[in-house]
Amino acid sequence: MPDHLDLPDLFRRCQRKEEAACEAVYRWVSRMAAGILNRGFPNLSRVEREEAADRARYRIVEAMMLGRIDAVNANNNWPLIGYVRHVIENAAKDVVRQRHDIEGTDQLEAHPASGSSPDRSAIAREVLTCIERVLNSLEAVDRFIFVLKWNDVSTRTIAADVRRIHQAVVTTQAIDTRFSRLRAKIRHECDER
Repeated sequence: MPDHLDLPDLFRRCQRKEEAACEAVYRWVSRMAAGILNRGFPNLSRVEREEAADRARYRIVEAMMLGRIDAVNANNNWPLIGYVRHVIENAAKDVVRQRHDIEGTDQLEAHPASGSSPDRSAIAREVLTCIERVLNSLEAVDRFIFVLKWNDVSTRTIAADVRRIHQAVVTTQAIDTRFSRLRAKIRHECDER
């Protein structure tokens, strides 16, 4: 729910041990983990996904409390989203290695490392900048819908949150339609790079 949460501020407040902020960080990381693990690691069992989520939460909290997350100083949510995604993916890969006795990289082809060559990193940064530009050009409600839908939040929940937060009524069918159109717009404008 990065559209209405100021994640860098929330993480900084949690570092200062503000209980409400830490609870919000925990809930947000848990939602991110559920979406990433369900979508990106279908070969893991429910128990393995829960273990990966627990490992990721632990690593994120530890790094946050030790002041090791540079993204808390960002002026928007995207660096923290990327950092958290990376930690969750690595935790899942660790579970795959441990549970399935995988030692060689050949066996991890289904879960390639997030790291890449400098050329691929530059291209990825360019694409991410494009995506951020497109998302920032959207109305707040559309951006809110896109980010929540991308993170596997149910359309009913999104509709209720849009009504509560933005005082707008959007049907579940309209949410699915908007999400599909926005995803197509991002692909059209950013995949060509």
